[in-house]
Amino acid sequence: RGGGDWGGGGNRGGWERTPSTDPAKAMPVMPVGVEALYGISPVRTALEQARRKFEYLIVQEGALANTSAKKDEPAFARAVELAREAGLEIKEMDKGVLNNLCANRPHQGLVLACEELDAEPLKELPKAAAPTDVWLALDEVTDPQNLGAMLRSAYFLGAAGVVVSKKNSARLSPVVSKASAGALEIMPVHAVGNMPVMLHNAATNGWRVVAADVTPDSQPLAEVPAGSAPTVIVMGSEGRGLRTMVKRACTHTAVISGAGFGAEKSKSDLVDSLNVSVTAGIFLSHFLQIISA
Repeated sequence: RGGGDWGGGGNRGGWERTPSTDPAKAMPVMPVGVEALYGISPVRTALEQARRKFEYLIVQEGALANTSAKKDEPAFARAVELAREAGLEIKEMDKGVLNNLCANRPHQGLVLACEELDAEPLKELPKAAAPTDVWLALDEVTDPQNLGAMLRSAYFLGAAGVVVSKKNSARLSPVVSKASAGALEIMPVHAVGNMPVMLHNAATNGWRVVAADVTPDSQPLAEVPAGSAPTVIVMGSEGRGLRTMVKRACTHTAVISGAGFGAEKSKSDLVDSLNVSVTAGIFLSHFLQIISA
């Protein structure tokens, strides 16, 4: 695709910014629908998978000549090679420009201007192909770092799919892609308009729907058999947890029993649970039988 209007300058905060005369330092402006995907793994994977439309690649000034000094040089070089194979223009720009485009997040010298990635609509889960099938359902997870980390675990551990709430969920942003180490660029993320109804229908159709929930009546995760039925793992938001209607649609609730210096031994409620992305990883490992394999 041809590039859009990325002209610099503009009025920010009530004062007029003087445009840089150095092309490498001219601050680009993102056109509507285009975003700055950053980081070696997300950029390389996006170019390999070609699920997005690309504008061009921005490389930190001097990086093309110094890749031999980088420990991740092969992946960096591969990303640049893929961009060239796709016929993309490669722009060398000042590090400060990349920092601004990525809000000072770790871009590793690469920014890909590309279209946004949207979740794929889903009404019902597909019929399970095997009793070992596992889906991850994320109910109103708004933190992009947590969402990305859970996508990374789901892809790495072999989940059959991931579905998120259509509303009140983190969008599939560059932050999510970076936190997922590029997994977002590979595996489709589905969105459902009514999570409780979808989960209820899944249970009716033979899925075991297991909510991660820290309540006294939850069954210890270690006691829930893995591989005996296709399973949907349901995770709530970091702060509020599962909505009532979502919890009612689940067939089981399970909890990870703590053992170290946590609440069980100290009787303190200061650290009484795990981060939602860590919990999701443990649940996925359990039901996909990764730990015991």
